[in-house]
Amino acid sequence: MYNSKKDDKLKVIQLDWIKNKRNNANSTDELNALYAEHIQFLSTYAAKTNKYDSEGKSVDISRPVEARQSVAKEKDKSDKLQLSDFENEFISVDGMEYSTRYQEMNKSNYVIRCTDAMMIDVMNAWRKDSAKKNKSREFSRLRKNLYNGLWNVTVDNIESKVNTREMRMICDLLSAANR
Repeated sequence: MYNSKKDDKLKVIQLDWIKNKRNNANSTDELNALYAEHIQFLSTYAAKTNKYDSEGKSVDISRPVEARQSVAKEKDKSDKLQLSDFENEFISVDGMEYSTRYQEMNKSNYVIRCTDAMMIDVMNAWRKDSAKKNKSREFSRLRKNLYNGLWNVTVDNIESKVNTREMRMICDLLSAANR
């Protein structure tokens, strides 16, 4: 795709994206959207870089542009999960009920690997949000329920979209990044 050892600009762009975009995501949907936008940017970046290499011309490669508002801002605040929601045995996301307890996994290895990689970002986002709101103790107390509930939501979301090109690209990117 690109010669990473020579491409310091891409390294800066990647680190900046992780710091300012990925680490500030608040939901699985927002992470999916961010990864999809970044994959789109990387594909254009690679095309421009390859064009530069083959023709020897200088092509200005800009940083990704926000094409739309983040998913979290589009949703109504009342729909957003709160830490206290995980005290219950079930959470409600998009009209579906998900258990906050451990459930046996009868999913493919691909879906489980993708979910596992995504959960790192999801849990870090919840941990940071809890710290900002001075709810670190509550986060620690509910960590197991939080993880199980969000796992169940995320694995269901990924499994329902696993055959789409966008979700495959997101999962492949996440799996490659966590190796």
